[in-house]
Order: sequence, then structure tokens, then C-alpha cells
Amino acid sequence: MIKQLSLTDLNEVVQTEIFSLFKQLAPDMEPLSLEEVLDKQNNCYVLCYMENSAIIGLAVMCTYKVISGYNGWIEDVIVDEKYRGKGIGKKLIGQLIKIGQDLNLTNLFLFTGKHRTAANKLYTRIGFTKKNSNLYSLKISTY
Repeated sequence: MIKQLSLTDLNEVVQTEIFSLFKQLAPDMEPLSLEEVLDKQNNCYVLCYMENSAIIGLAVMCTYKVISGYNGWIEDVIVDEKYRGKGIGKKLIGQLIKIGQDLNLTNLFLFTGKHRTAANKLYTRIGFTKKNSNLYSLKISTY
């Protein structure tokens, strides 16, 4: 079951499960608090895949408006390693695409590392195309 997380859903168990999943994706990164991520001014949709009331999958989409359109950016897509290969990631991304369609987004972007072979194949199968662009990053602060 997919659940869209809200501030009212937050408790110690939820935060622990999400941060544990995030560590599978980015073991060296310190996550932001879920209160910050779910703040109404942040325009983020945090979806959790639940099984037996445990969070085993996560996907986040933030939306923003620029001159070129109303866009969505998908990040932090992770399925617990014990549950991979069961279509959970596809369901999470599919729900984010539906939200994007409901919002009339112009574009939906996502980034994944080259080493994430299964994720790259999934995104291509769903219909995402690889952009011929240079993605740059500048670390400004370390929270």
C-alpha cells in the first residue's frame, strides 16, 4: 500500500524506518528532518510503500515553477534491499507520475547514479529518457 506522508504521520517509528531506508541509499549523508521536508512551503510529496505497517519503500517529488514550466523533481527513491525486484519502486514512481499529471506538471525529472543499474533500467522502462545534459552540483552548506 502506498501512503502519502504528512506531518501528522510523523512519530519516532516512522522517522526511524525512513532514515534506515535512506541510509541504504546514501550511507554517508545525514538526512534532513522530516519536519523540514514535509513543511508546506517545501512543495514535496513523500510517498511510502507500506507492508504490514512497516515502511519498505520511499520516493520523494518536489515541485517548482520556473519560466520554462511547472516541473517536478524526483529524489530519494529507495526500496529496502530485502524487498527489491517486486515492483515496489515502479509503483512508487507510477504514483508520483499520477500526482504530476494531476498537478499538470510540464516536466518530471529525476537523477540516479550510473551504478544503480536496476534503477536506471526501471526508469527507462517506465518511459523516462536520458537527457543529454550536464548536471552540475555546488555544495553550499552542510546543515
